[in-house]
Amino acid sequence: MQFLKVLAGGLFFMGLMLFLIDLFAAPKVNTAYRSTVINTPAEAIYPHIQSFEKRGAWSPWAAKDPNMTKSIEGTDGAVGAIYTWSGNEAVGSGSEELTRMDPNKKVESQLIFKTPYEGTATSSMRLDPKDDGTRVTWNISSVNPDFMSRILSFVGVINLDKEVGADFEQGLMDLKSLVESEYTQMSTKDGVGAKSN
Repeated sequence: MQFLKVLAGGLFFMGLMLFLIDLFAAPKVNTAYRSTVINTPAEAIYPHIQSFEKRGAWSPWAAKDPNMTKSIEGTDGAVGAIYTWSGNEAVGSGSEELTRMDPNKKVESQLIFKTPYEGTATSSMRLDPKDDGTRVTWNISSVNPDFMSRILSFVGVINLDKEVGADFEQGLMDLKSLVESEYTQMSTKDGVGAKSN
């Protein structure tokens, strides 16, 4: 009987602690972001983040499954366009809808994940002037909808930063390389053309 009382007291205390953690400390939203500076104007970057098709050239997930199936509904690069993908375990399956477009400033989207787990998230890519270039910030956030997900997030089992941080870094690095190379070629071409006139 004494053992049962101790057990009941321990369970009550543990439940109380979890409740207090959820109330005061557990994150209601799980977020991750990375940024880099690209040495071009925002106008040179925006087309590559606006269009789902152009994103394929620098997407970190495209390299993880070159054979994944993908489709685009609606007008690519416009609000309402939906990109759907399905691939191996590394990329899973789901969809992304463009929800807001601020030309040369910001692109926002809504993500729906189906596999390897179900969930939703919002994502954005923001362009801010930085010296002679542009700072690109890639952000993703997901609401922890229930008690268990908030506790798992608090103890680190659910961690968006660990899940996508490295992918964001790789994607931004590839985007930077692509845009700066393209911009240099265009600038050189324009310069040669100007000299020949």
